[in-house]
Order: sequence, then structure tokens, then C-alpha cells
Amino acid sequence: MQPKNLICIGFVPLFALTVLSTQEAMLIISNLSGKYQIIASLLFGAGLRINEALRLRIKDIDFHNKSIFVFRGKGNKDRYTL
Repeated sequence: MQPKNLICIGFVPLFALTVLSTQEAMLIISNLSGKYQIIASLLFGAGLRINEALRLRIKDIDFHNKSIFVFRGKGNKDRYTL
């Protein structure tokens, strides 16, 4: 008998992902400080990946249009995020 959170595709069992609620994420971010809080806020709020947030430059942030230009993100593709 398989556990309820186990998904099987072919012969390889995959576990279901656990996702934080908004309140849990905000609690974690509020307990951080300095640059770590800014990075975690970008990861959660703008949907950035870790490498994208760490490679972010000031000139990539457009405050007027409230957007962030992600240069060479996943798959070496450029994209805009809000």
C-alpha cells in the first residue's frame, strides 16, 4: 500500500510538493533581516528563482513600470516579472 502523498509515474515514485501558505511565508520573511529579507521577499513576491535574485542588478529594476528584468534566467532566457 502506498502513502497518500506518493505519486507514481512509471516505476519512479515522486513525492507531492509541500507549499507554504502566504501567512507562513510572511512569518519566515519577517524573521529575516537585511539583505536576506530583501532576497526572500523577491523570491516570494516577484517569483524569482534563487540564482536570478542573486544576479539581480540595480539597472534591472524599473521602479516606474514596477517590473524587474531577469537577464539570462532559467534556460538562458530573458524575461520580465512584476
